[in-house]
Amino acid sequence: MRSVATLLGLSVSLWVLPAAAQQSAGAGFSADTSGVSVSGDGGPDEGIPGSLVVGGEVGGIFPQPFTELGTHVAFGVELGYRLPLWEQRLEILFDAGYSPPGNSFEMVRADGTYAGEIDQQELHFSLGPRGRLNAPSEAWNLTAALGGRLFLLRTYSNGSKGGQEFMEYSEQSTQFGFFVALGGEYNLGPGALFLDLDLGWADLPHTITGDASTGNVAATLGYRFFLL
Repeated sequence: MRSVATLLGLSVSLWVLPAAAQQSAGAGFSADTSGVSVSGDGGPDEGIPGSLVVGGEVGGIFPQPFTELGTHVAFGVELGYRLPLWEQRLEILFDAGYSPPGNSFEMVRADGTYAGEIDQQELHFSLGPRGRLNAPSEAWNLTAALGGRLFLLRTYSNGSKGGQEFMEYSEQSTQFGFFVALGGEYNLGPGALFLDLDLGWADLPHTITGDASTGNVAATLGYRFFLL
């Protein structure tokens, strides 16, 4: 009888111990994984791109709404720093751009035909804030910027009569103005492809041009690298 009881007790122990071990292992596994966070799609969070912004752009400048100067190609480079607040939506922007719009004309008089040409070389430096509608980690974004713009201006003119040049004149000045820009971005690779529309303006009080301005609208396409 004693041997039967012993055998029964041993059987119960062998049945209870594996169940207890399995429950303990399950509890330990839950505790180990409770602090792990994953993204909604099961992959790691890509996070927000770097704070340093370096970019280049090329496009066209259109002074016609403000002056009689013609359309010309425009180039630019930019450097920015995205502030560590509001998910880096706010950026401090510095850029430099160059464009040489010009104009030519002819005048017929009794003594012959006169021709003239004006080249307006504009090098500008801009500083101001740029904001983004969405967090920089979003695929698409809208941007807006404004600030001060320093123009280094050189106006060159020459004239001719019957193909014979008779006058050359140049004039230089430095003027301070402003800019307003709107744009769109699409994250691609280590940065973003962008399209910007930029309105810039300053006085142009040169003798050659008369009381005019550097007012223009520029449309540029470029790429911004997000570094660091």
